[in-house]
Amino acid sequence: MKKIIKITLFLLCLCFLSGLILSFVWEKSAGKIAANENRAKMAAVLAIFPGEDITELSGGGEQYWRAGAEGYAFESSIMGFQDEIKAVIGVDKNMEEIKGIIILKCLETPGLGGEVTKDKFLKQFLVKNSPFTVVKTAPREKYDIQAVTGATISSRAVVKMINERLARMRAVIKE
Repeated sequence: MKKIIKITLFLLCLCFLSGLILSFVWEKSAGKIAANENRAKMAAVLAIFPGEDITELSGGGEQYWRAGAEGYAFESSIMGFQDEIKAVIGVDKNMEEIKGIIILKCLETPGLGGEVTKDKFLKQFLVKNSPFTVVKTAPREKYDIQAVTGATISSRAVVKMINERLARMRAVIKE
């Protein structure tokens, strides 16, 4: 019985110490992580709107960027097949056409769901207006987006993310 108590106390102390160390590391690194994420978002906006003067704005509880007279950009995220997918979406000044999409975070299966980060998939959205629909065959309609083979869930997630976020941002920016 004494042996069980000793092992239990040792494990409790070990768990407490591990938790304390992890919380200390998290506290020290949280600021750097946030700064790196903000830097990545701004780099994405600048990649979508090169050479434009970028202004960070907020309204209606949303944060977004205005790219000079060219358009707007905003961040969006959704749960994919395995994990959250985050992206920056750029649209023209009339909120009618997609100017660019840059995926910031995607931990979907490489070679399958991870293909939603590739230009082949993302270029389907360019110079089009939402709402988009996912199709498994070659697109026939103007708003059709061909799903990545074997990754329909990830493809649908990205399309849903763009449709919902674009609708929300249209309402916010036009206010």
